[in-house]
Amino acid sequence: MKKIYNIICSAICSLFVLAVAGCDLELREDPLGDVGELVEDSISEFGYTVDGVSNANSTWTFSKGLVSSDTGVAFSFNITTAVTSDWDYYLKTTHTKTNLATMQYYSDGSTVTTDIYESGVGLNGSNTWDTFLNTNCFVTISFDTDGSISFYKDGELAVGGSNANNTFRDGTHTIAKQNAALISDLADGGSINTSILMKNFTVTKAVTADEAAELYTKYKVQ
Repeated sequence: MKKIYNIICSAICSLFVLAVAGCDLELREDPLGDVGELVEDSISEFGYTVDGVSNANSTWTFSKGLVSSDTGVAFSFNITTAVTSDWDYYLKTTHTKTNLATMQYYSDGSTVTTDIYESGVGLNGSNTWDTFLNTNCFVTISFDTDGSISFYKDGELAVGGSNANNTFRDGTHTIAKQNAALISDLADGGSINTSILMKNFTVTKAVTADEAAELYTKYKVQ
């Protein structure tokens, strides 16, 4: 009887170990295996799945070396609460903050070095800074392999595309450098933090316009 009891206890312990191992907080290599391949799990400290709603202070940690300048990276999500300020950050790494669609750079990781407040024309004739204001929509932000940073709204390019050489307010920091700073933060095994409620948070390689449209079709909130 004691032997059977020990066997049962051993089996339960094994199942517990497997369950804990399944709560891996790091993004695995498979999700970013092919361009446009979607992450099936939203990896956060809370273990939300891709169709879950992350809270307003969630963190995703990347495996070291997973993201590189060769892969780029893109983040997609549904905004569940309307954007009220273009300076509220949505994605934060050690040296970067990405808003919709302004950005900030932190050379020392704590103090704002410079920022960019683009004045170009955005989607449907609106200014870049108010493209995403006061609306619930599906967003994709792609840190492209050419150094550009592209913002998609409901599957359509809204801001960016071939903007790698655009400079920040200090006149020297460029979008390409901002792109490289974020990639470097994540390539070193860093984390990305989100500041708002998001649904269907998804991570891919950098995406094309067609892939951004596919993401919107698959993950938009009905």
